[in-house]
Amino acid sequence: MHNRQTTRLKWFDYSSSGTHFITINCKDRRKYFGAIENGELRPSSIGRQFEEHLHSIPGRLPYVRIEEYVIMPDHIHFLLVIDGEHLDKNGANQFGHLKEGMPKAISVLKATFVSKMKKKKVQFAWQRGFYSETIFRKQRREQVSKYIRDNPKNWSK
Repeated sequence: MHNRQTTRLKWFDYSSSGTHFITINCKDRRKYFGAIENGELRPSSIGRQFEEHLHSIPGRLPYVRIEEYVIMPDHIHFLLVIDGEHLDKNGANQFGHLKEGMPKAISVLKATFVSKMKKKKVQFAWQRGFYSETIFRKQRREQVSKYIRDNPKNWSK
């Protein structure tokens, strides 16, 4: 069994306001979401359904915004913004959800999409875990945004 290393900052409260660069891979890097052609994703049916699903997450978790994203054949990159203004001092938002911030948002995104695919009898699975980087500086955010935008063009490189 592999010893998994966390990339999480020990001192950072992931339920607080912040911007996070997230990458989630499909299990075994399977190309569920489509194919890159001429520097753009040609989405599969699953890819189109996932994009629709991604846009539904802020409706489920009102303290979450997806500001920029790119869906690739076997993974997704996005900027996830947690808005602490929707959370009260007791750790709940106005809808009664526990204040769990970024990890909760990723869990909801992954679990609800797998559930949706199972109901449709479509084979789909995520790789365990996800990559996250908390962004503190404007310069880093601009670098990450460029990386997200350019990812399809750099697919074959």
